[in-house]
Amino acid sequence: MKLPSFPGAAALLAFLALPAAAQMVPLQEGDVSGACGCRFGSDAPGKPTLVFWSQEGKREAVLRTAKGVQKLNLYGEKYIPEQREVPRISDRFTLQVANGDTNVQWLGTVTSSCSPKAKRCAGTSYKGRLVVLWDGKRREQLDAWGQCSCPAP
Repeated sequence: MKLPSFPGAAALLAFLALPAAAQMVPLQEGDVSGACGCRFGSDAPGKPTLVFWSQEGKREAVLRTAKGVQKLNLYGEKYIPEQREVPRISDRFTLQVANGDTNVQWLGTVTSSCSPKAKRCAGTSYKGRLVVLWDGKRREQLDAWGQCSCPAP
């Protein structure tokens, strides 16, 4: 039996592929600025962006829940071995952003990068894990991707 298709099915499937306890929903176009930053998203079908961390000032991140956009403050970032101008494959990057109710941790490893001076640079790509603690008690973990870049001038 063939099921009928309808517009928006891919977005719906991407949303449904998140764990049942998931409270994050994909960010929408107006939720983030066009500034330099890091996007983190689910490896679910459609690979939606779930968290954006602005690299301008490095102080704020956003995520969306069914209730709307939440702003999160930077609590820490760490680069292992150390932050380099051009990250190398297998370098690690951790990030923690939080507000009173939500704590988000990113744990990732560089999968590709290029020189910031490259004309067609896609930035730095990561493979990792998003761990979210909701209200200090409910935990959500996702296999995730990360992409840090600046928009083309």
